[in-house]
Amino acid sequence: LPLMILLLSLPLLAGAQTAKDTVMARWCGTYKGTLQIFGKNGKVDEVPMGLDIRVIKPDSLWQWEITYGSGDDADIRDYQLVAIDTARNYAYTLDEKDGILLSFYFVGKVFYSLFEVNGTQLTTFYSLGKDRISMQIITMNPARKDYEVLTGEGIHVSAFPPTGIQQAVLRKQ
Repeated sequence: LPLMILLLSLPLLAGAQTAKDTVMARWCGTYKGTLQIFGKNGKVDEVPMGLDIRVIKPDSLWQWEITYGSGDDADIRDYQLVAIDTARNYAYTLDEKDGILLSFYFVGKVFYSLFEVNGTQLTTFYSLGKDRISMQIITMNPARKDYEVLTGEGIHVSAFPPTGIQQAVLRKQ
């Protein structure tokens, strides 16, 4: 009888593992498109962009390889996405494999990340759609404010202009 219970419960256990993997399983694949780069005066440049997401260790570790450009001039960024909070399935770390670790938070169908490089703050969004990933990066300098005000209720508000915007729609290959 214990063997029968174990055999009957195997599909349930396999289903539980599959349910955990489905969030990232939907993201896995090879995506390609064009990255558009904008400054305060409009479009500055555009370059081919690719994103490869592959399972390294189910439910905990994925390759997150970003390619900018193509051919001999391609700039390949071979990162790893590490699951931190698998119980709630929302906290991840993007390991750039050079000591840099970026927090990625998954809500709905979107990965969000906020970080700073040499005084420039970057907010990134990776959004999963049907057969595509939309990526957007907004940069700003916290030292440059459009305005700052202290309201009558004592609330301090500051507004910052973006210094750059990058966006791409990457289609699944």
